[in-house]
Amino acid sequence: MIFSGYNREDGLGSGDLYMSYRDEKLGKNINSAFMDYYPFVGYRTMTLCFTSRRSAISEDLTFEAINPLIKALSKTESGMSVIYSVSIKDKLLERK
Repeated sequence: MIFSGYNREDGLGSGDLYMSYRDEKLGKNINSAFMDYYPFVGYRTMTLCFTSRRSAISEDLTFEAINPLIKALSKTESGMSVIYSVSIKDKLLERK
């Protein structure tokens, strides 16, 4: 089972994804310094889908007009919750 852990001492961000067989963190290729949560595994496709609040927008960035703000918020890593999809074939096969 894959689950979300929030504000854990070993976490990379405020929310990280773990596998329950050993509470194993899925690593930096999946987890980020931001909240990663709501995991779902498609076993036929060996794909992990999850939501993340990754952001490439600097916290001290300011906007003097609405259009640059809208453009920044429209990017994938805007800090808004976005669904990501990654292969976890290697992780699943190493447990068989």
